[in-house]
Amino acid sequence: MEAVKYGEQDVLASIAARGRAWRSKLANANNVRSIGPSALDVVQRELEAVIGHIDYGVYVMGPDYRSRIINSTFQDMWSLPDQFVEEGTDFFETIEYLRHVGMYDVAAEDWPAYVQARFDDVRAADGTPRESVRQDGRVLLYKTLPLPDGCRMLTYFDITEQKSVSAQLEQLTESLQHRVQELEQLRGALRSERDAAIRNAQAMRESQELLAEAIESIDEAILVWNHDRRLIACNQRIRSILPRWADHFQVGNSYQTIMRAGVDLGIFSLDDGASFNEFVEHRWHLESAGAADEHTQLADGRWLRINRRKTSHGKRVVTISDITVDKKNEADLRALAENDALTGLANRRTFDNEIEAMTVQFASEDLAPPVGLLLIDLDKFKEIYDT
Repeated sequence: MEAVKYGEQDVLASIAARGRAWRSKLANANNVRSIGPSALDVVQRELEAVIGHIDYGVYVMGPDYRSRIINSTFQDMWSLPDQFVEEGTDFFETIEYLRHVGMYDVAAEDWPAYVQARFDDVRAADGTPRESVRQDGRVLLYKTLPLPDGCRMLTYFDITEQKSVSAQLEQLTESLQHRVQELEQLRGALRSERDAAIRNAQAMRESQELLAEAIESIDEAILVWNHDRRLIACNQRIRSILPRWADHFQVGNSYQTIMRAGVDLGIFSLDDGASFNEFVEHRWHLESAGAADEHTQLADGRWLRINRRKTSHGKRVVTISDITVDKKNEADLRALAENDALTGLANRRTFDNEIEAMTVQFASEDLAPPVGLLLIDLDKFKEIYDT
């Protein structure tokens, strides 16, 4: 038969009703002894039947603190033998038995105080819920309720599962809180890294802009080639140095494409018998080798100085300067140093240099050709030259 669940108020009401029935029968008979034992037994059995179907432990004791009713749930909960249920043992006998069978985890020196505290709770019957933890780990919630005529009713609920779930929830909550803290710390760290990355990116952009401005302010054209022979950087100075060719120096164009445009525009001329591919390979070899300064004269007569460097990352950096003016000044200085300013003829320094060069040349040859020296003396030439 399925157990019927009753609340504590139902039990109290049932007990009170049975008590009123007892008092009614006593009043009608005007003598307590007129109620036979069989009538009291019927009431007792009815109460036991009602309480026996309750799914929590019920322990009813009389004013002498001896058990009157113990339902099966309470008996199973505490593993009480049938004699405790049948003989009506008192409170102290019951609690000492439970200690004997290992239900309580209380030290010997603390046992008297523990028993007294439990007895005081029963005697007070204030209905305050209290927890009791057995030695086997079961957790029971109990309270003592007052009944008529000095009786007491103790109710016991096994809340072990609820406590376990509560502990798990607390542990889970603590774990979640810890995880939330970790996530907050991680978010803070990510925010700091993001801010640092933004600052670094801003600083990098500013550095790149500053570098770009610095490159554009240089008087030399700067070209940067990657290992795939493609142009990856070029400043605007190339437009003033090579204006006809400048439009072809677009980032991403290949070295071969740009060189082809240079040949087509007449910037370069191929050597006799040389193919365009050979010309390109020769020029790229110069770029790759990082050769020293190269001075080259264009078809239009201008002079360029080309400097090549190879970076540690395999890129080629080429700088181009227009040195036409420098070449002209160099030629003018050489002419002034080697020729007479008035007549334009070779001066004494040039004469000495030529004589020395011829002497060295003839000394190294087995059969020196005949050499003639012609001297011309102009009368009063010095007077004319000095004036």
